[in-house]
Amino acid sequence: MSARGQERRVTYREAVERLVSDINRVEEYIRSLQQNANIVLAELEELRIAREALEQLKMYKGEEALLALDRRGHVMARGVITAKDKVIANIGGEFLMEVPIDVAIKIIVAKESDLRNALNAINQEISSAYTLYERLRAALSQIVEEAEKKAREESRSG
Repeated sequence: MSARGQERRVTYREAVERLVSDINRVEEYIRSLQQNANIVLAELEELRIAREALEQLKMYKGEEALLALDRRGHVMARGVITAKDKVIANIGGEFLMEVPIDVAIKIIVAKESDLRNALNAINQEISSAYTLYERLRAALSQIVEEAEKKAREESRSG
């Protein structure tokens, strides 16, 4: 028997099930990418706040300051700024280092740039995935239309 004779034809139902499954996987992938984009955006916002705080610290003339003990500033403590020209900065890999404020700002700007590049890559991937999603939806619509047309023709002739 030839290879062609052994091939099994894909039924309408199987084609629809495959497309629906593919569409669902692409939808989930897009949701995942959107979640990743939101995480990157939140981190960019945190870095922006940190950079602005450092820029204000450079101009700060006092010695006392209110220090947030949580991320949202629900609880504050009074603190004394002992060194106005240096801060402890996360330099990557969970390492902290005392650096001049200008160096800390440069570190943050570099992190912001890296995150913007990552966000651009994620957005491009979302766009590609959405294009695939639209093609799959169009293919599904075409299969459904063809099946409905065939069903109408069979009902007229039968």
